[in-house]
Amino acid sequence: MSQASRERHSARKAYFAYLRQTAELVDPYVQAHIEKQFGQLSWLRDLLLRQYRFGKPQLRPATVRMAYELAGGDDWQRIVSACAAVEAKDTGYYCFDQMLDISGISSSLLMAGHCFQEMVRTMLDDLDYTKEQMSAIRCLFHGLDLANMDGVRIENEMAKTHSMNLEMYFQKAAGYNFWEYAFGIGAVLAGASSERVDLIKRIGRLIGMAYIVANDAWEFGKDYLQDFQSGKMTLPIIYALQNADLADMITLKACHGRGLTVGLQDEIRQIMVKCGAIDYGKQNAKELCQQALNLLREFEDSRVRQMIEFSTTTTQRNRYFDKLDTYR
Repeated sequence: MSQASRERHSARKAYFAYLRQTAELVDPYVQAHIEKQFGQLSWLRDLLLRQYRFGKPQLRPATVRMAYELAGGDDWQRIVSACAAVEAKDTGYYCFDQMLDISGISSSLLMAGHCFQEMVRTMLDDLDYTKEQMSAIRCLFHGLDLANMDGVRIENEMAKTHSMNLEMYFQKAAGYNFWEYAFGIGAVLAGASSERVDLIKRIGRLIGMAYIVANDAWEFGKDYLQDFQSGKMTLPIIYALQNADLADMITLKACHGRGLTVGLQDEIRQIMVKCGAIDYGKQNAKELCQQALNLLREFEDSRVRQMIEFSTTTTQRNRYFDKLDTYR
């Protein structure tokens, strides 16, 4: 193993240890809240326990912690409830998203989504901060909701009209990114100045958008090609529909938004790789991350800065991209 590979392995190990360490405090806190708020209805409690992602490295609560420590916070255990609230908020979004994916109303997912959103409010009540800071935190959570709803609106409009408008796509990516708000929450809780909070939010926005862009690219390495079969207009799909050769473009247009056999899924993957759509998505994600890293240099080198820097590498390397490389 080369020196560079050893360093990357060490950084990866430290990064996921950080995520797991965060989850070790967040998970029991969330479980206690579920039991306290919904335990009187055992079926509802069990539903929520099934929907929450217990026992896994958790990126979302860790981003709050990262921003808190980057801004000078020195006791992240004080903000466990805020870290948990971000994960609960996203779990609620996930429940609603699952409901949309099955093309119908699921009463259990609808209830679970609303319960997780309600948990956010009670979790924030556990924070011991000034009235001004709590007002800013609640505004950030509200901003996250508004941004997410706007992302849904744009995505639905693009799918309905088959829009290839890249400006609309990046507006959607900005709406769906949670990093901007999670970073803002952490910075406020650390007592950062308004200028510092804005800077940390800008860093989060760029990284968050990079993750959305990269996710749309590595989606083609997953089973089923869910985005493609559902007719979504993501950055790689837009690129492929504009840049694939004629025969491949005809295949893409004929298959987009339709159920595909395993054989056709493989054919679509091959086309997406061959025409450069996957590389195009990765490159856009890389450029967004580089902008974030340039801003991050305004902070002194530290363990948490290194964690944030390493987090951006995930937009370029993971098992889904590895699978797509086999189609080259």
